[in-house]
Amino acid sequence: MDYKLITIKRVTGFVGLWIMARLLGKKRISQLTPFDFVSAMMLSEIVGNMKEMKRGLDFGQLRMMLRQIESYSVDRWRNEKLEY
Repeated sequence: MDYKLITIKRVTGFVGLWIMARLLGKKRISQLTPFDFVSAMMLSEIVGNMKEMKRGLDFGQLRMMLRQIESYSVDRWRNEKLEY
């Protein structure tokens, strides 16, 4: 096994999860809900498969990406509403 590749993948995954947490407005990764975590994993799987297969989006992938955008928008809207 190539331990360098495994280490790079793990670090990249953690950094990606941290960036997603910041985009959702969370200050810590511990604030992520299980749904946020699973959504991030599914989105990364979609993007990874697209890169390997060199093909476009199919209906399921498009639906999942739209669900991510919807979740992000609702979270932002709720946070703004609670601040006032």
